[in-house]
Amino acid sequence: MWKRRRNLHLEESEINIKNTKLKSNDIQRLKTSIIEKIEAQNEVYGWIALIAAFLAIQAVVSTGNYSGYSNAPKFGDFEAQRHWMEITLHLPINQWYVNSTDNDLSYWGLDYPPLTAYHSYILGKISNALNPSWVELHKSRGYQTTNHLAFMRTTVIITMLFLYAPALILTLRGFLPKNMNFYDRFVIGLAALLYPGLIYIDNGHFQYNHVALGFFIWAICCFQKRKVLWGSFFFVLALNFKQMELYHSLPIFVYLLSLSCASSPSVTTRITRTICNVSKLGNVVIFTFVLLWLPFFQNIELFKQVLRRIFPFERGIFEDKVANFWCSLNVIYKLKTHLSTEILIQISLLFVLASALPSLYVLFKKPNDKNFRLSLTITSLSFFMFSYHVHEKTILQCAIPALFLLPDYYEVVTIFLDASSISIFGLCIKDEIPEILFMFFVYHIVTRILCNHRTPKLQLLKSVQIAISLAICGLQLFGVPPKRYPYLFELLNAVFSFGIFALFWLYLNYVMLSGYVLQRQNVQQKHQQSSQKKKVQ
Repeated sequence: MWKRRRNLHLEESEINIKNTKLKSNDIQRLKTSIIEKIEAQNEVYGWIALIAAFLAIQAVVSTGNYSGYSNAPKFGDFEAQRHWMEITLHLPINQWYVNSTDNDLSYWGLDYPPLTAYHSYILGKISNALNPSWVELHKSRGYQTTNHLAFMRTTVIITMLFLYAPALILTLRGFLPKNMNFYDRFVIGLAALLYPGLIYIDNGHFQYNHVALGFFIWAICCFQKRKVLWGSFFFVLALNFKQMELYHSLPIFVYLLSLSCASSPSVTTRITRTICNVSKLGNVVIFTFVLLWLPFFQNIELFKQVLRRIFPFERGIFEDKVANFWCSLNVIYKLKTHLSTEILIQISLLFVLASALPSLYVLFKKPNDKNFRLSLTITSLSFFMFSYHVHEKTILQCAIPALFLLPDYYEVVTIFLDASSISIFGLCIKDEIPEILFMFFVYHIVTRILCNHRTPKLQLLKSVQIAISLAICGLQLFGVPPKRYPYLFELLNAVFSFGIFALFWLYLNYVMLSGYVLQRQNVQQKHQQSSQKKKVQ
């Protein structure tokens, strides 16, 4: 009897302990669930606040000057965008890229792929409906009124808000670690969405770079979710809006090729599946290209003319004082004097491929999300630093993929983003809106102060970088260059910025290659250990 009672007592105690554990587990789960809901709610409010700030900054920048303001006879990029609306609206499609009495190509002739022309046509239709004088053939050249400016500025803000921003937010959230706290998510979102380089160039200087970049980011978003066919479609749209999207083409091609290579014990099955996957991608790409270019296939000469407009090799290896290798080298070795255009094209192509190859190799061997983001940034920088005919504004093609590295290398990436903004300060002076420098500086301060994980050495580097950058910008604004070297300060900015870009490029290559080598060593060690165990057995 005594033993039975004792056993019953022990069983009751065990049941009570189990119930207590279950209750504590339930409480813990409830706590976790509540915290997750609060974090999710905070994140939504955080993104709403950032979007509001994004809109407010765009609106403020839009009130300033723009490229070519009151600068007759050719004005600037603002007039170029308006003029393309005029041309595409009034002329037949086979004359959009062809020189004629109605389409003087020396006056802001179309020099972007067909999707830009279609975009101009749609905006031209809307312009004509609102006020025909905005796009009247010939007579509207240099048109400048408050209402027209408001319309043009609004078109940028709308596509920024509904095309670019959603793509950026969705894609960035996909790359954020699931266990990252709300504060860090908010800071990374701020650094990405409020990047001032793009806001200045599109809302201030005035262009539609964000449309091509928006399509590019939607492509990355699709690849992230393994929707490769949709991703290919969006990237073709990006490439047909701005030819500079070629900067991203090599990593995307290698990434998709690697994903398409099927794994199977049977060689025949593997080859068949790979061919099938590649064929699907090829069909989407070819069909989309043909659809966009169909009106220009009327005859071979028209097609060639469009290509000549899109790839103007006669303009030289770089434009203005751009922060790349060739402009910096030109200080000590005059490239155009010693080398022909054909040789420069060949050398630049060789440099681009050689500098991009290591990251592309690693990406092909290990096509994961992180390697994809690294290779996109590395390869776009290879294009910017070494390709033929580079403009200072194309640094955006490098900055946007770098935004997706913020979750992994926040401090290093923000150093690069600061340098990319400062590198286009010469453009701000040309546009007579040097006050944009204040926006660049505030971005630096905010992204630095809000950073939770600071490295003393990188913080020191940031301090040195911003001090030198501000000194150079001060010289550009207030300094008087020697008569013999009138562009000395612009060149100083370009060379210094190129130095930052080159260091960033080297760092990313080191990260990617060392990570790959370490991974291979770990695999080899595991293989050796398993082999030794088999021998012992």
